[in-house]
Amino acid sequence: MTEQGAVPAVAVIADLVGSRLLPDRASAQEQVLHAWAEAHGQVCGSASSHADGQAGTDETSAGTAGDQPPAPGAGQVPPWATVGDEFQAVYPDLPTALRALLRVMLALREPVRLRFGIGLGHVTALADGQGGPIQDGDAWWSARAAIEAGHERDAKAATLEVRSAAGDAAEDGEAVPGLEAAAARLLEHLIGAMKPRERRIVRATLDGVYQKDVAEAEGISQSAVSQSLTRSGGRMLVDVDHLLAQAAGRPARTGQEHR
Repeated sequence: MTEQGAVPAVAVIADLVGSRLLPDRASAQEQVLHAWAEAHGQVCGSASSHADGQAGTDETSAGTAGDQPPAPGAGQVPPWATVGDEFQAVYPDLPTALRALLRVMLALREPVRLRFGIGLGHVTALADGQGGPIQDGDAWWSARAAIEAGHERDAKAATLEVRSAAGDAAEDGEAVPGLEAAAARLLEHLIGAMKPRERRIVRATLDGVYQKDVAEAEGISQSAVSQSLTRSGGRMLVDVDHLLAQAAGRPARTGQEHR
């Protein structure tokens, strides 16, 4: 039974992989918050500039004016740090959450990696905490089950797991069948196999940066940028981002690939 005041939402919990081995945990946490806040703004309609200053023009950047977010509330909350090396955020739907996490995973620089647990269900706003909102709901229980499942699957990898609250099985974080779980696992695999430059190229493309500008920033030819997108699976990720945007009812804007 859904609690009074609960709203449908997607809760996301993330923690740093191998945080105790990181040379500078404070810097890593700052990098995560910066990358995630930017990604959240882009997919939810309030874009900030790319960390490298390579964002596309107003006509081509993802998440510009015209891509307006729903009103902020319990079902949509920007990322915040909780305790230790853990971070949380809330999205109105799974496609929007996946678009944000796709950008975060591409933006993080080695050795900083995140393990994500995504929970589908409901959230209830209880109070405003000092560092972030205090919420409850089966979406959070499912997100916790998901991140624990990812850790059990591979404690040293940046995993992306999805769980859904369903009836009496909500507290157990019942696995999501079909397309949702498959999409998350494919994103995890594709991004995990990419080299740092390949990730930067895909991230810039999602930001609406023209290939000629990406090539100049990377010190390679425009042809090499195009080849990298094809070889790494980056072009597929861009297509997936478009499909997810359509599923969420949002326009997806990226740069002109060959300009």
